[in-house]
Amino acid sequence: MGRLEIARKGKEDTMKFKKTILPIILGLGYGFLSFWWLFWAIVCAFPSSLPGEKEWAEDSFFIPFGYGMLIVYVILNIIFVVIGRKEKMRILLFYASTLVVGAVTFWVEFGEYIF
Repeated sequence: MGRLEIARKGKEDTMKFKKTILPIILGLGYGFLSFWWLFWAIVCAFPSSLPGEKEWAEDSFFIPFGYGMLIVYVILNIIFVVIGRKEKMRILLFYASTLVVGAVTFWVEFGEYIF
């Protein structure tokens, strides 16, 4: 095996890592962080108190932050789709791992209340 073949094999391994492993790792991290980002955005944007109640003054302060967080979440998802649209497999791996981690995080955190 010559140097050229070793270099070619190393380049192929790097491309395989970039196309399969890296999107999965990034999807796992994004899945965990986006779940909590979206959770707190919904909590802030849609408070449980009603206008006129004692807590409404506090809760209404966070409504703009919640809507801002929701907008950031949508923009990030659009960016990931635009970046990944060249290779369907990459975006599929990314969002599949994102959904898996989001579901597992939801189950771990709220499973005892649901089941």
